[in-house]
Amino acid sequence: STQGYRYGAPGEPAVTVQAGDLSLGTERLSPRAATFSQYEKNGYTVSAYEGVYPGIDVIFQDSSVLRQRSIVIHETAGRSFTNDVTFWEEYVIPAGTVVRTSSGEAISESRDITGDHVSFELPSGFVFGVSDAIVFDASAQTPDEIDMSPSLQSVSSRIEIDSASGIARIGLTIPATYLQDAVRKYPVTIDPTYYFCHDNHSGEAGWGIQCSGGITDLYLVDLNQRNTNDTDLYLGYYNDVNQGNVRVTRHPVA
Repeated sequence: STQGYRYGAPGEPAVTVQAGDLSLGTERLSPRAATFSQYEKNGYTVSAYEGVYPGIDVIFQDSSVLRQRSIVIHETAGRSFTNDVTFWEEYVIPAGTVVRTSSGEAISESRDITGDHVSFELPSGFVFGVSDAIVFDASAQTPDEIDMSPSLQSVSSRIEIDSASGIARIGLTIPATYLQDAVRKYPVTIDPTYYFCHDNHSGEAGWGIQCSGGITDLYLVDLNQRNTNDTDLYLGYYNDVNQGNVRVTRHPVA
């Protein structure tokens, strides 16, 4: 078992990512000793931390330069929250790191970042990025169902930067009304994504984010299979376990 989770992102020197507190109004819960397991699923490496907070698991799914984090809230926890709940994650950043929004604006103080992604540009030229987040419940299972689900919502996000200690924190807030809704089907999942790349590798992340902060490609579907008979229009990268991100259709936009 381990206390919450902690890992170093690729790059030298690296950004260290670790579980932060869970905030419930004025109450704060520290991450607990979690039960760790790791396994392969559909070509992805899955790292699961069960019980990071009471009734809440954190699951990572790795593929190429992407790491997807799922915060899984079980009903015993979700129904008990009478205040809005904020999940904090901490990033220990090397000296000289520049934190930017997707528009390229440098961030040096706390601010709301709802609907935006954040990139940590290291002095080495390596970039560690954190996407905006969504939340949905178990009434949706497949990517298409999630996209169409009435339970799907954007997650309110905030970044705090402590320059003196070299730590940044991103908090994801879920309203108690969402978790308490009678139609809610558990478990509820919060779903941000990380990407890793070098600044001169434009679009390497494979989901339309250029490392320098600009969005240069439009993606409607993140491909997860080779389907040549489907009549749908797919844009983006097919994630081939053996070959990496294979470009399928690319549409640069201004």
